[in-house]
Amino acid sequence: HVGAVLMLLGLAFAVVATARPVERTTDSVSSDGRILVLFDVSLSMMADDVDPDRFVAAQEAARNFVDEVDDGVEIGLVSFSGTVNVEVDPTLDRAAMDRGIDNLELAESTAIGEALAAGTRLLVNSADPDADPDEAPGVMVRLSDGETTVGRPTEEGAQEAAEAGIPVYTIAFGTEDGEIVDPASGD
Repeated sequence: HVGAVLMLLGLAFAVVATARPVERTTDSVSSDGRILVLFDVSLSMMADDVDPDRFVAAQEAARNFVDEVDDGVEIGLVSFSGTVNVEVDPTLDRAAMDRGIDNLELAESTAIGEALAAGTRLLVNSADPDADPDEAPGVMVRLSDGETTVGRPTEEGAQEAAEAGIPVYTIAFGTEDGEIVDPASGD
């Protein structure tokens, strides 16, 4: 029996000697919240009453905002002019947001109401089905310098967001002195 006991002890020491610490990582499958940045890319954003111009100032403000948001909060980017485009779906990837902000391009018209409605649909459709129904599916932050010129009125888009329980915060860019040259007429 002594031989068997010594063999078992030797085997136990061998197991302990070869054991290594186990490193485990956990990927989060849910976020701590969701923010959608609605970015005005209408031609009026090229007015230079804000240094260096409204568009560049808004891009810098958006980048700074993204940097300040907690890492566990998803952020998405929607641009709007005469049309609304989802540039970046809500994500935890901050580099994707930076690329989305850098790739924005100006275009004609301003569809704020449409942007609010599209943002509302995006947040509602991408909400966690197990989330508390009394909790908002996210928040929208609108960076803009103007008012709606095409599409549904701003009030209709805002009402849709309110009915979904989505708060909307607006950051305005520009002053009353801002001017641009109309590309169509040259005025």
